Amino acid sequence: KKMEQYQFIMGAGFGSILMPFLNVGGGTVLSAVSYTTGQGKTTAMRNAFSIYGCPDENTPVTLSRSSVTHKGIFAIAGLLHNFPVLVDETTNIDGMELSDIVYTWSQGQPRIRLTGNGELAPVGFGWSGFMLSSSNKPMTGIIAAAKPGADAELAMLIEFDCSSAHKLNKEKADVIFRELREHHGVAGRVYIQWVVSHQAEVRKMLTETQVLLDKRLKFTGENRYWSAGYAAIVVGLVIAKRLELVQFDIRAVIDWVAGQNTDMKVEIASNVATP
Repeated sequence: KKMEQYQFIMGAGFGSILMPFLNVGGGTVLSAVSYTTGQGKTTAMRNAFSIYGCPDENTPVTLSRSSVTHKGIFAIAGLLHNFPVLVDETTNIDGMELSDIVYTWSQGQPRIRLTGNGELAPVGFGWSGFMLSSSNKPMTGIIAAAKPGADAELAMLIEFDCSSAHKLNKEKADVIFRELREHHGVAGRVYIQWVVSHQAEVRKMLTETQVLLDKRLKFTGENRYWSAGYAAIVVGLVIAKRLELVQFDIRAVIDWVAGQNTDMKVEIASNVATP
């Protein structure tokens, strides 16, 4: 109970590989925000990636602004393809650069560029999934302050408060990280095999869930990235629970999503200025 924000992040791990079924380009950016450190944002993100592989901070799947460039994020995304990409601490990234990252992520491929002699530069691999990011300041506010009329980029971004009154002590946290390093990838094998062998059922689940969420959250066409992101996460959790990989209360997560989306809309409305 009261841990739905972390369950949502875990759901993004499962939901990331479902994004190609939803036809929204590269996918959606998730931004977990807390105004203080030690709230478990990064731990939750690493948990989400541990479904498929090692989330250790010394591997290229856990990126930080100090260790990767703008272009490097998309190079890693192309290599991981449908797996979630973790970008830790976006707090100090310039608002215009954040805007470009969010927009480029939604397109699913790096920008096409020319070399100095006018020829096409090599383009990296494409992607379709979630970018999971953490910050101590709302990304929506940073982007809106730097770019008036940033409605398009903000519609490609799902941001939520990741503060919690339930903090793990160091002893329990050390146990979690040790288990992640020893047991990563186990759930992913079971989960991916089920998704691959039940693709028609997965498509049906995604369609039905998206319709229900769109109705509850009053989404329109301009909310397609939110719609696809929420649907993929909910269905990912439903499948994971069916396979006994998680024991979450899915209805509670959906109720949390409804409240979070309302809060996000209010936050965006207070930050966005019309040019």
